[in-house]
Amino acid sequence: MLTWDGLRAGSGVPLRLHANAGYTFQGDETRFLNAHSPLPLALPSPVRNRDNNQLTLGGAVEFDLPRFTLFGEVVTDQFVHERTLLTGKENRIAVTPGVRFWLPGGLSIAGAYSMNLSDDDGDTAFEPRSAYPDHEWRVAVSLGTIYRGARAKAEDEARELHSEASKRHERALERASRRREILKQRASELQSVIEELEERRAELASATSVRLVRKYEQLRSAGKSEAVVGLLNGNCGGCLTVVPAQNAVEIKNGVTYICPICGRYIVWTEDSSFARKS
Repeated sequence: MLTWDGLRAGSGVPLRLHANAGYTFQGDETRFLNAHSPLPLALPSPVRNRDNNQLTLGGAVEFDLPRFTLFGEVVTDQFVHERTLLTGKENRIAVTPGVRFWLPGGLSIAGAYSMNLSDDDGDTAFEPRSAYPDHEWRVAVSLGTIYRGARAKAEDEARELHSEASKRHERALERASRRREILKQRASELQSVIEELEERRAELASATSVRLVRKYEQLRSAGKSEAVVGLLNGNCGGCLTVVPAQNAVEIKNGVTYICPICGRYIVWTEDSSFARKS
């Protein structure tokens, strides 16, 4: 028997092909022929037991799926000697499609339907239908098969891993979806705040002198993240340059003051303070 396994051969296809051959010796020629004839046969003399020896040829294909295997086989018995009382079309030709279900632990249940394609020749007394049935159903249960046992275990483990990975993937997608919704809602809220601030900024700019607004925009375009800073402990809140005490008092009273070092506007804020006395 010869077998070609697609997965082991590296083709990536879960397909197996089988071919086998056998030889049948007829121990009693007379009994064999009369057993399959409705009437006693007039056998040639002398009768030789090898006259109806048979060569058996078979081929099968299996296609593995996750939970079951589809298979089909063709078997024929060919008489090999010329002194036979059978003609060629009375040789047995059987076609059998079927399916095999794999269960945990190497247990398998198979079902098949066999069809005999041989035909009767009216010129001979041999009756093929008495030797091989036209149709035949087959059901088989096997446990602990050598080939499938380890493979079934590995496939079951792989399916469990795949199922667990799929569940984790689905949970991750659900979490990501929820986070996206939260971020979208937060982005919408922030966009509303930005729009409100932009409106407020436009109102404040319209109430401020054009010269101050232009200076503010120049500071922003120069890369200074804060164009307006507070007076902190008597220093500029941007570059920490010391502000003279008189100017600090003016800043607290609302006078516009520009830092001579960094050019930022210095204003009085809730956190502002004068220089500490040493």
